[in-house]
Amino acid sequence: MYTNGNFANTEKGKCDGRMAKLFCALATGGDTQYWDHTWGPKMTSFSHSLRFTVGYAGRECPNTYFMDHTIDEYGLKVTAYPQYTDNRYYDHIRCNWQ
Repeated sequence: MYTNGNFANTEKGKCDGRMAKLFCALATGGDTQYWDHTWGPKMTSFSHSLRFTVGYAGRECPNTYFMDHTIDEYGLKVTAYPQYTDNRYYDHIRCNWQ
């Protein structure tokens, strides 16, 4: 099953893949395995404008920037910036659904 994370994971090494693992853990109830994770511009915005962007403005993950939010679950600590945008850049993560 493919899922759309809607968090525009522009990690570029900022979170070492933790956002994809955390997304799958939250979606499956604890399984941090994912089969593949791709991101890039898509032809549509999927009618979504809300994003949870990791590594926004080059910030580290995790960080303590006052406008970012940190999720610390399943041993994975991720900090990202919630934003409203019409950008068509999305993550697609295929989790290990049982």
